Amino acid sequence: MTEELERQAADLIRDHGWIPEGSRVLVACSGGPDSVALLHVMKRLGAAGGFTVGAAHVDHMLRGEESAEDARFVRAMCAGLGVPFHGTAIPVGEIVRQEGGNVQDVCRTERYRYFAEVMGHKEYGVLATAHHADDVLETVLMRLARGTADGAPGIPASRKFGKGLLIRPFLLSERREVMEYLETHGLPFRTDPSNLKPDYTR
Repeated sequence: MTEELERQAADLIRDHGWIPEGSRVLVACSGGPDSVALLHVMKRLGAAGGFTVGAAHVDHMLRGEESAEDARFVRAMCAGLGVPFHGTAIPVGEIVRQEGGNVQDVCRTERYRYFAEVMGHKEYGVLATAHHADDVLETVLMRLARGTADGAPGIPASRKFGKGLLIRPFLLSERREVMEYLETHGLPFRTDPSNLKPDYTR
């Protein structure tokens, strides 16, 4: 059922007491299917649960006009939902050229640095990301393959993040349920071709 995705997220949030009434929740939104579904679900849950939602998007400037279009897409979607949009562009390629490092690691570091900045300046207490059950399986398999499974094989449902909390409301849901939700609600999304390559893991 399509609404199973929303119900699972609501149950996880309620059972853990992640979002007290009156909270401000920042949703990390790339424009991809998982984060688009999360933004829509969190907007709906916020209307019923008494919390407000904003969205944060980072253009890593690695795909030229295509990634700039991702940012415009998320901004327009937020306008349609009546959700505050917070966006920035970070020249990851230039940072790697000047300072070295792995592109994906730099992307993640800079992305979360921006999320923390927005949370601090705009008084968001919770950051929500769209990791789901399939991501947990992928993480476990990669750690086993690398021989690094050390008693903590999965992805935590929540963790401290700065002065607030990072939560993953979709962690009990499958990618299949995310895609069904998008299809039933007619929600468009963007596709990052780099996510289809086997070169990197998230």
